[in-house]
Amino acid sequence: MSSPLRREVDVAVIGGGPAGAAAATRLARWGYSVAVLTKPNSPDATLGESLPPSIMKPLIAVGLERAMEGRGFYRSQGNTVWWGEGNKRSEPFANGGQGYQVARHIFDQALLAEAAEAGAVVLAGTVVRDVKLDRLPVQVSYQTAEGQHHVLGATMVLDCSGRSGVIARRGHRLLDPHQATIALVGIWSRDGAWDVPDPSHTLVESYADGWGWSVPVSSSVRYVAFMVDPRTTSLSKTADTTSVYHGELNKTVQLLRMVRGAWLMRRPWGRDASIYSASEFGGSSFLLVGDAASSVDPLSSFGVRKALMSAWLAAVVTRTKFRRSEMEPKALALFTRHETQVFEASRKLSASYFSDAGISGTHPFWVERSEVAESPFQLESYEFTELDDGSLVRDAFESLRQASGINLRVTPAVSLTKKAAIRDDEVILEESVVVDGWPATERGLCFLRGVNVPLLVDIAGDYSQVPDLFEAYNRSTYPVPLEEFLRVLSLLLAKGALRNLAE
Repeated sequence: MSSPLRREVDVAVIGGGPAGAAAATRLARWGYSVAVLTKPNSPDATLGESLPPSIMKPLIAVGLERAMEGRGFYRSQGNTVWWGEGNKRSEPFANGGQGYQVARHIFDQALLAEAAEAGAVVLAGTVVRDVKLDRLPVQVSYQTAEGQHHVLGATMVLDCSGRSGVIARRGHRLLDPHQATIALVGIWSRDGAWDVPDPSHTLVESYADGWGWSVPVSSSVRYVAFMVDPRTTSLSKTADTTSVYHGELNKTVQLLRMVRGAWLMRRPWGRDASIYSASEFGGSSFLLVGDAASSVDPLSSFGVRKALMSAWLAAVVTRTKFRRSEMEPKALALFTRHETQVFEASRKLSASYFSDAGISGTHPFWVERSEVAESPFQLESYEFTELDDGSLVRDAFESLRQASGINLRVTPAVSLTKKAAIRDDEVILEESVVVDGWPATERGLCFLRGVNVPLLVDIAGDYSQVPDLFEAYNRSTYPVPLEEFLRVLSLLLAKGALRNLAE
């Protein structure tokens, strides 16, 4: 064994998937020294992944949009679904949008190349053996593909290792025994056209004790996988995966018909697809990011987008730690709220999908997945604040419209607090509004439909005409459309934050 080679960086990123590449790219472009430790990228363990058109927004946010250029990724027009009773449902993407169908090992390589271009050092083919978080710098011990052992020092470590959970599995991971799922995966090829409604579509089909999907990555190659509960199948460590895979395939109608005349390119394999979360998502020297933090059901096609969003926020939190150390607790709390909220929202959405399947009988696969268990988290109000158009809001709007003038006053129900928010890629404390009796403001309300609520409340009493108030607001901050301004102003009146004494 060679003597350890000691290096030190600002940030060590464990894992070179979408979350790792995104966080590394963002941090490297901000000027931090970043090392990415990533296992060998083997096509033998890859998956086909469907990326909807909405994937471009988070890719742009983390600076990885160029990774999609010139790669020859297969373009998709939408989905075709046979769910529940089996009636076909075509779901084209809105407004004629196009998504991407990708083989993950190629997609991940493209993202990682962008991270290297941004300045991150990519230590490919490495295996992390230990992470010592009880000292600074954090010590990351790893082994190279050549068998050499090294130690990397880092001020911050981002665990982006996905299901491997290098740090996450050290007492942080929360597993739901009712959500144990195995994906049985095969890659099929054929000469000539596939017998499918649209060759670019992702196909989804439910059956008695599971569901299957198929993603094309070219005109001739499709991934076909089945999501099953290992407790209710013959799958085991000693089982013949090929026979179990064909057993599931034979339970389907549409997918079975599709593969007639095609051939398997290799022996099918299984990989864990269970749902899990974490008891905590970070500490003073680490964050759990993307799939290391939590997983979402593959039915949502939200996994990569979730990973990119998580990575962007992890990079912002890390930058805040380096630039404004006093904000570190608030930044970590913001990251925790985001990860918790995304997981809970996804969990409820998946349960509704499974409930909608309406599979006859009471097979445990469907029963357990259609019920939302009690949350493992002690949640505060993590709902997104929505602008409702209830009768009180409409009445307030109509009153404003008919009034000859305004004399707005802040009511005793309003109080001001400080809330963690993101501005200019950092976490800051921003003044926010709390209104008694309005649960959506429990944690403080900064912006609503683009309107700066604390600013509006502050200046509302200085003007006697709505147009003057609107113009003053737009002079003071980023302008908003009149329609949105009036809707928010009406809502503040309806919720008792403001009172118009001119009525």
